[in-house]
Amino acid sequence: VDLVAKWTQRGQEAVLEMAKFEVDKFKAHLRLAISRLRHVHNKTQAVSVSTRHTIADLLRAGKEDSARVKAKHVIRDDYLCEALEMLESFCEDLLRSASLIANDSLLTGGQRGECDAALLQPAQSVIYAALRVDVPELAAVKADFAARFGEAFIQEALLNTGKHVCPRIIVKLAIKMPDPQLVDKYLETIAESFDVDWKAPVPEESAQEESAVASSSAPKR
Repeated sequence: VDLVAKWTQRGQEAVLEMAKFEVDKFKAHLRLAISRLRHVHNKTQAVSVSTRHTIADLLRAGKEDSARVKAKHVIRDDYLCEALEMLESFCEDLLRSASLIANDSLLTGGQRGECDAALLQPAQSVIYAALRVDVPELAAVKADFAARFGEAFIQEALLNTGKHVCPRIIVKLAIKMPDPQLVDKYLETIAESFDVDWKAPVPEESAQEESAVASSSAPKR
């Protein structure tokens, strides 16, 4: 909601100034966004690879707590990379469909018209992500959509009231701590990849259950 408020306060005047949708600028903004998304993806992926090496060294040195902190960063980076890949694909879809989006026949009665149903998911997913990823070029694309379809269309995307935003985008960009079991899985995979002798500790409850099972199955004298 804070992100939506930020858009409403700072972006409304810019939208009003950009009363006319210009398809050539829209295409240029999409191309720049695609290039930036690819760059951020590659940079994030490179950092993730380096961090995996660091995690392996930490596990080898017995510094498990520090390794867990680093693993959480790797998980978030992996999620971000997945989101960036999807956003790049959506931007490419929108670029191929720019002429359809600009079609004046969609305008009726002086209104801004409605987005083609087939383009709702890519359009609103890109708008939703514009305030959630560090890719400034997406803000320009968002402003283009505001000029084309109106502020209500932007608000619908930011709040996902129409349920058109890609669910995977929402999950991958969600701000929350990774599940401890997922962190353990990452650590075990990294340890195996770098030939580090490390296994996730068995939870206390599971250990007690295994002990109880072993005791009940032991032969009585």
